[in-house]
This record gives sequence, structure tokens and C-alpha cells, in this order.
Amino acid sequence: WGRMAGRSVGGGGDEADPSADLGRGARGRTGRNAVAHAEVFHAPSETEVVLEYLAALASRGKVAEMLDGRLDQDAAKSHLAMLEGMRSEFKPSRAYANAQRQYVYSFDELEMAMMRMQLRAPGEVLQHDHEKYFKIYEAELVVRNKELSDEKVVANADLSKATGTLRYLEGLARRGRELGGEGCLCPVCREDIVGQRAVLSCGHLFCRRCVLALIARTRGGRRQDRKIQCPTCRTPILVGSEIAYCGAALPEEDEGEGEDG
Repeated sequence: WGRMAGRSVGGGGDEADPSADLGRGARGRTGRNAVAHAEVFHAPSETEVVLEYLAALASRGKVAEMLDGRLDQDAAKSHLAMLEGMRSEFKPSRAYANAQRQYVYSFDELEMAMMRMQLRAPGEVLQHDHEKYFKIYEAELVVRNKELSDEKVVANADLSKATGTLRYLEGLARRGRELGGEGCLCPVCREDIVGQRAVLSCGHLFCRRCVLALIARTRGGRRQDRKIQCPTCRTPILVGSEIAYCGAALPEEDEGEGEDG
């Protein structure tokens, strides 16, 4: 039923979308990105149209007299209703199949990113420069184990930090929807944030005036290379790439930024 319900909308008529077959991998003839860019609409397939026509034709006129009540109208209506319900389920099921496919692909990419280390034989000559990263002498095992263990600790800390920031931003968006777009207080000046808002990479939100004041207190180097500390969590923030502004700026804010720059 997936093939019947899925159609691609493009230039020149309705063509059956080959990628609508959920059993086929995204690496098939249509290419890996074909599934993501196909458009689906809820139109009855040719088979469903024919069945509806036959059911309507069999319920009246000479055809009904010829069948002499042998056609179960309730069963026909139930079957057509089932087909219509399957059409309504096609789009979410297709999105689920795509998400599941991408999840499986992530394991494949993870496996390709893994590197197997091995001991280097005495006197072995390396064929390529990159082999020195995974072909090591036995005497280097302890040092490399310590280096990789430290990298794992740092990576886990970064992952935990990014996960916490994501949870905070999701909660912030949820509270914004619950408040219906009402203003919030800046943690620094304790005033309603009016105009542009500054969102730091750690996820905390401030008014633009306070962030510009913090940037103005920094000295040395170019403006985009300076760093400030988040007033809430004390995380170092790079001015040039870790501060995002959203909303419309007030005239006095534009003037203040021009004076600071």
C-alpha cells in the first residue's frame, strides 16, 4: 500500500515514487537523498479509485439486480475505509522509516570512523605517514593509552555539557510557548528584555545592552577574538562566534554598538 499511496509531485504529471517503497534502502537506484526530498500527497491510488467505482456501480442499477444481494456493502465500505486510513498513516510512517534508516546509517559511519591499532614490528617501515597513528611500538602503549584516556574524559565532559545546554534550550523554548511570547527578565539588570536578545553558546539569555557592556570591559586584540564570561554559569564565551542576537534592535542599541565597535 505504501507504493500506491506515495507519489512524487514534480514537473510533468504524477509519477509513482520509487522511493515510496519502504523496503528499499536509500542507497538504491534513486540515490540516498531522494527519500528526503520527495513530496507526498494524500491522493487515492488508481486501485482505490477503481474499487470505489466498482462498489458504487454494484450497489445500483442492473448490476445490483444481477448480483442479487451477493455483494456485502458493509464489507466494501469497511475495506475502502481501511485503505483511506492506510493513506493517512503513510506520511508519518514514512518519516519514521527515514528516521530509523538514518539511525542505522549512523552506526555504519561510526564503524567507518573507528581505527584498529596494532603493534609495529621491529624494523617495519611505514608506507604512509598516517600509519604512525595506529601502528605503534610496544613501548608506546602506556603513553598512548594515557593520551586516549584523557581525550575520552574531555570528550565525555563536552558531551555532557552539550546535552545539558540542549536540555536547557528545550526547556526555555517550552516555557516561551507556555508564556505565550511574554517578556522575560535579564539576569544582569533585572529588567524586561526589550529589543534584541543575546543568547550565549551555553544557552543563557540576556539583553543586548548588558552583553555589549560586558564586551566593552574586555581589552586587547580584535573584538571578535575577545572572550567574556557568562554571568550565570561563568562559561568562557568567544565574542565573535558564540553569541547570537535575535529580535529587532532598538535605535539606542544600534548606537551603543556603533560606539563600542
